[in-house]
Amino acid sequence: MDEIIEQIKQKLKEENKETLHDLLLTYHPYDLAQAFAHLDIEEQEQIKQILNPSELSLIFSYLDVEDSLPILEHFNEQDSANIISHMDPDDATDLFQALEEEDQNKVFHHLNQEAASDIKELTRYQESMAGSIMTNHYFSISNSMLAKDAMKKLVKESSEQEVIDVLFVTDLSHHLKGILSLQDLIIASKEEPIQKIMKKNYKFIQANDSIYKAASLIKEYHLNVLPVLRKKELVGIITIDDVIDYIDDETTEDYDKLAGLSGKNTNEFLSMFRSRLPWLCILLLLSFLVSTILGFFEDIIAIATSLVFFQSLVLDMGGNAGTQSLATTIVSLSKNELDQKKEIHRHLQKEWMTGFINGILLGIASFVVTLIFMSIKHTQDPKIMISLIVALSMMCAITLSNFIGSFIPIVLQKIHIDPAVASGPFITTLNDMFGVALYYTLAYLILVLGGVIS
Repeated sequence: MDEIIEQIKQKLKEENKETLHDLLLTYHPYDLAQAFAHLDIEEQEQIKQILNPSELSLIFSYLDVEDSLPILEHFNEQDSANIISHMDPDDATDLFQALEEEDQNKVFHHLNQEAASDIKELTRYQESMAGSIMTNHYFSISNSMLAKDAMKKLVKESSEQEVIDVLFVTDLSHHLKGILSLQDLIIASKEEPIQKIMKKNYKFIQANDSIYKAASLIKEYHLNVLPVLRKKELVGIITIDDVIDYIDDETTEDYDKLAGLSGKNTNEFLSMFRSRLPWLCILLLLSFLVSTILGFFEDIIAIATSLVFFQSLVLDMGGNAGTQSLATTIVSLSKNELDQKKEIHRHLQKEWMTGFINGILLGIASFVVTLIFMSIKHTQDPKIMISLIVALSMMCAITLSNFIGSFIPIVLQKIHIDPAVASGPFITTLNDMFGVALYYTLAYLILVLGGVIS
């Protein structure tokens, strides 16, 4: 990438527009986009004067929206509109929606009619709906055509479409009747009716369905493109790259939330500060509660100081188990696998049983390790009883943490809160509260009430 940037900078210094234009077009649009983002404002302006709007739109199609916005700040409304007008509808809509509302109004008046219509259509859908990432750049043919007529239309209009390897067959009402591969059209006889060679057993999705449903269909049936319908009418298509981009963005966002961050994880200082501080404040409050609970057990800690050595062991394992359960639950929720009560009950039961079995096995292991450690350390505290406390606490903490990690995201979704905000740090800190109370309560019951120590 550094080499490409240096080559571009060198050509800019030579001020030979024709040579620079030829050089820029030799790069893949992705490489050119990454290099463009690293140029200064004056250099970007020079390139803007050399490339036409269609060529510039390719650069912005390969840039993240967050990287595109600072560049567009130095473009006037007409130039911004020209770029957005030449982008694919789904990419254009993403970039347009990221603009400030005032800028949207200014840019919208300069968009060409087709782009304005596309953006109006796509913005009617929520971000999670399949219709929000579809494009209307597809090739459709009438079911009343012959193969030769379809081929003539394809040759004439193919340059305007994003996908031509799959053709969509519609009737006069634009209702989808079938699909036809380019290969089947090429090998068909000229006089063969489209209705005879099209496939009627195709997969489709409704515009209001979730993007995850679209992703599942594309994955399960190995599709490169999926038609999007509004009832029976064909309104667009979703390509595999659009789904991958969306899932990648959603995964990154969920990882941020699992880490206790809100919003986008950017390198901007203020953005990082605002996204992390609220969660840190919440976690600080919960940590104070953990410390308060510890304060209630000062006497038992003073009597059996060895308990402190194994506190972190119990809490860390509980936190790890809770985070694992949280991750699997969020994945299941995102795939709409927990929509029914029966599915929720089955999932909670499975997580509880997993935690219980793991808790028993790790409890036994911790009993042995604790006993060996205390024997080596030659502590005066009751070795077997302390080891038993650690083992029982481990078993209960892991079982409880597994349940909490799966239960909380489900509850949050039911009250219409993004379950990913039940982040790893939040679950871990919550488990610490229960783990500390459980650990020292067991210690009190076994050591004090059990008469082991006085």
